[in-house]
Amino acid sequence: VAQADFFRAGLERVREGMKSYRVVLMCAERDPIICHRFMLVTRNLRGEDFDIVHIRADGLLETNEEAERRLLEAARLPRGTLFDDEAAMIEASYERMGKGMATNT
Repeated sequence: VAQADFFRAGLERVREGMKSYRVVLMCAERDPIICHRFMLVTRNLRGEDFDIVHIRADGLLETNEEAERRLLEAARLPRGTLFDDEAAMIEASYERMGKGMATNT
């Protein structure tokens, strides 16, 4: 999906909208790390020049960096080598958890 033209066009629409408006993308998931928007949209927009903040079910705000740390823990990837790079581990966590979501739908 992330490589599809319609998805890329949608991301561009979000970027353009953010130039003039405060943009909010909502879903009904209680936890951002099990949300398809987190797995697709957030993953592809993070690192750009804006803040991504998630609203948890209890109303607390969570930065995307905090959510990614929880994602890393939830993915339970093997760690402990000299070659563990946090950015690579987070990408691998997105892959593992995203595949799990895709097979559960």
